[in-house]
Amino acid sequence: MRWLRRLMGDKTDNSVTTTEEEILNLKAAIKRLEEKYLPINLVKKRDQNIDKFYRPKETYLTKSELLLFEKLSTIIVSKEFINVFNEVKYFIFTKVKLIDIVQQTQLSWTKFKELNKNETVVDSIIKEYPDFNDSDYVKLAFYPILNCHIDFLICKSVDVNVVPILGIELNGNDHDSNKPKMNDIFKEHVLDLFRVKKTKGLMIIRNEELTQDGYDDKLKSKLIKTLKELS
Repeated sequence: MRWLRRLMGDKTDNSVTTTEEEILNLKAAIKRLEEKYLPINLVKKRDQNIDKFYRPKETYLTKSELLLFEKLSTIIVSKEFINVFNEVKYFIFTKVKLIDIVQQTQLSWTKFKELNKNETVVDSIIKEYPDFNDSDYVKLAFYPILNCHIDFLICKSVDVNVVPILGIELNGNDHDSNKPKMNDIFKEHVLDLFRVKKTKGLMIIRNEELTQDGYDDKLKSKLIKTLKELS
């Protein structure tokens, strides 16, 4: 539970009961957190020059990310892919934050605790953190989806919208450590919310695979097989 302890901070109690108050509480909690970091407030002021704080990145995608994006883009318009999925259209999005595809079930700890009072998760939090409150809940439930993104998200066209189907993570050697592995597990569980079958919704690809002989065909077969299982 070390990762949870790092999320703990302000312990003031801001109990709420109505939906409007829940929204106000969420905004107030975020504002309190922002006020702890002066640079954030300075940047937000209109009289500040943005170029003093930021500069454009030289590239949006790394070389490996761009290479994988090109391979995936080629695959989903290939004749073989189209023949398998007929009229179904798939789209590739890059660097999608989890907050773009999921949202909190409740905006406050008060409401979450009320609706899940018989669940183990509530008992375990209360047991370890008796003073756990709405501000803590924001850090526990909101921050992880705000600060985490999926490298590539493949979505399927459904009616007039698109639905997340498969996430793809491009991992280098740094992903062998515990923190990146935990992040991948978290992303996989988030994507499982969209699953109706037990097939994993997160595909892991290592950088070195991209330049291996015959990998394009291997990736195409793997992608088609996975999407068929998820459809």
